[in-house]
Amino acid sequence: SAFALSSVSSGAVSELLDSVFVHDAAALLVVNLSNPTALPVLDAATYRAMPNITPKARQPIGTASSQTKGYVILAGPRTASSTLCHRLQEHRFRCNGEMLWHGRNFAKGLNMTCPVWPLSACTEACFSDSVQTYYANCNTLRWKACGFKVFQPHLRCGTFLNQSINLNVTWLQKFVGKVVILERRNKTQQYLSLAKAFETGCWGFRNCTDGASKIPEYRQRHSMSRVIRDTENWYSALLAAYGKMGLHVYMEDYLSSEKEFNKIAAYLEK
Repeated sequence: SAFALSSVSSGAVSELLDSVFVHDAAALLVVNLSNPTALPVLDAATYRAMPNITPKARQPIGTASSQTKGYVILAGPRTASSTLCHRLQEHRFRCNGEMLWHGRNFAKGLNMTCPVWPLSACTEACFSDSVQTYYANCNTLRWKACGFKVFQPHLRCGTFLNQSINLNVTWLQKFVGKVVILERRNKTQQYLSLAKAFETGCWGFRNCTDGASKIPEYRQRHSMSRVIRDTENWYSALLAAYGKMGLHVYMEDYLSSEKEFNKIAAYLEK
């Protein structure tokens, strides 16, 4: 079953990282692992006994080794990134979805007290320390690696709030061992899918009753040409910064080819 973030009590915030994040640009859902289809590799009881975050064993800041380096999926909305997260989970790669957005509640689960949200209060040092702590506490007995997906707005923090594209983030340079750049080849269809999701509040999660807000005038506010241009600029920046060290894949390819998905899994595992 699924529930909206607004229905999560403050006492349950620290448990968010023990669920599978499958949210997208304007909606956040958490799939409860009592749903056997959410994580077929292990049953819910076994999974809950092996959480990926163990605050008591947290390493001090600055001690993350190469063995604790995780991965990140650099993508955009409507690229089937949630589907990729689900598939990676099935292959024992922890994927915490859009954890750098929607309130950044993951930091509370790690007992971080410095500010990472709201964006105006975020400090780069806290942002970096929080992400490092997340990676350092990946349960490597349970997971081959831990990671999450990042869209362009997710990198905003404090002084970088108004920058359109900022990839000079210390946590990504220091604590990430593998970078997957997930792109949708057909940008027109990507825009139409995004516009429909904003206009209807339906982001494709089951019966679309997630309670996401609707923006009927989305196409009037955001023209196709501008959105596509911004999207292309985002991917140009990603490829320039991380194309050599990362793996660039297209949504259309990995959805239609098991071989293409296996390439992603093999890249993350090696």
